[in-house]
Amino acid sequence: MISLGKTENRGAYSNIELSSAMDKYSLSDKDREFFAVLYYGSLERIYTLDCFIAQLSAKPIEKLTPIIKNILRVSLYQLVFLDKIPDHAIVDEAVKLAHSYSNKGAAGFVNAILRNAVRQKIGLDSVTDKSAFYSYPCWMIELWEKAYGEQKAV
Repeated sequence: MISLGKTENRGAYSNIELSSAMDKYSLSDKDREFFAVLYYGSLERIYTLDCFIAQLSAKPIEKLTPIIKNILRVSLYQLVFLDKIPDHAIVDEAVKLAHSYSNKGAAGFVNAILRNAVRQKIGLDSVTDKSAFYSYPCWMIELWEKAYGEQKAV
């Protein structure tokens, strides 16, 4: 989560930040691979994940602390795009992280958002915004559609 925040907020290069974060901990090869999948997948799908957060939360995403936002992003990425870890384990780990990095209220918030995501079976079919669906900025999608037409842009 911290690495995501550094990449997003400080403009750190993702490959350097990932390498630095993995070197900080003694991870097995399997854990390093999983960490990289979570990190790059969450970065790649950031617009989609933020759309999910906006759908699930009454609190605007801009009001969330960076650490809580990133805990939600990584957890939602696992829930929607990966299938190796059971939903309950993802929610439980996210709540533990929120509690250790924030406070009890934030942990309850994370729990409610993720349980709601599981209950609603949130996925790409619930996304109507093109930017969120494809996880690209609107201006880029519009540029491609203008240059290539909608079919080729897709």
